[in-house]
Amino acid sequence: PAGGGRRSRACDRGVLAGSLGDLFGRPGSLAASRTASADMPANLDARSTPVVDGFDPLDPGGTSAFSTTVTVYDSLGAAHDVNVYFENTGPGTWTWHALVDGSEIDGGTPGTPVGGATGDLTFTTDGELDDEAPGTSSWDFVGATPGQTIAFDFGTSITGDGGTGLDGVTQFSEDSSTTSISQDGFASGEVAGIGVEADGTITGVFTNGQRRTLGQVAPGPFRSEHGLARSAHTLGGDTPEPGEPLIGGAASGRRGTVVSGALEGSNVDLGSEFVDLIQYQRGFQASSRIITTADEMYQEVVSLKR
Repeated sequence: PAGGGRRSRACDRGVLAGSLGDLFGRPGSLAASRTASADMPANLDARSTPVVDGFDPLDPGGTSAFSTTVTVYDSLGAAHDVNVYFENTGPGTWTWHALVDGSEIDGGTPGTPVGGATGDLTFTTDGELDDEAPGTSSWDFVGATPGQTIAFDFGTSITGDGGTGLDGVTQFSEDSSTTSISQDGFASGEVAGIGVEADGTITGVFTNGQRRTLGQVAPGPFRSEHGLARSAHTLGGDTPEPGEPLIGGAASGRRGTVVSGALEGSNVDLGSEFVDLIQYQRGFQASSRIITTADEMYQEVVSLKR
């Protein structure tokens, strides 16, 4: 027996609030979220040489040693390709520049790159990230909230973060390459599918690739199931004897787990039921034969009297 159709409500961030309520009919949409940070681990080739005239925003590819691209999202959920260029400024020192096409910035000129963020990186002679000094970061994407800041993270530096300097950007004598790129923004999305875990957690999969906890089924077993009042269709009614239902999360305490996408099988033993059916059928046939025989006897008695 369970509480039936109960769940712990979930807030927009996918965190269960703990209060009980009816299960939803149809989950809503997920609002867009602007990008606030971007992680860009990579290796910068220590063999590269500085550009004589420095970095030129109008010729970023020709005045940088390496570049990569990350897709970010503004406050409206619109995607923008940000190109990040790495300029070698000397032994163990680099400057990075993040640019987008001018058509994506208020007041920008299509085809002309516009910078939105910059910063400096320094490395040890072992190729470890020693320190990072981020500069300004401000993006006025077309139609979106102006002044959007995006923190570009290149790893835990030794001096600045007290890290190893090896879990982000490194500087080894190998070809420059990006190991991974991630950012925390996304466009708006609708629920594309729902899954239910063994503990009753209901997870929504959205069209924008995000996953959010939408709620949790909360079963409620009774202290004594035998004390429930039997009802039709294998249902049990609440009575004072078994006490209050112990509502809580599935797979905790005495509560069972939830099996999703499965149809509950019959609790009837088909073999036994077929045997019983044959017995009833034979009994019916025997009873019919007795009635037929008795009728024939009565007819014979009537004939003798005549």
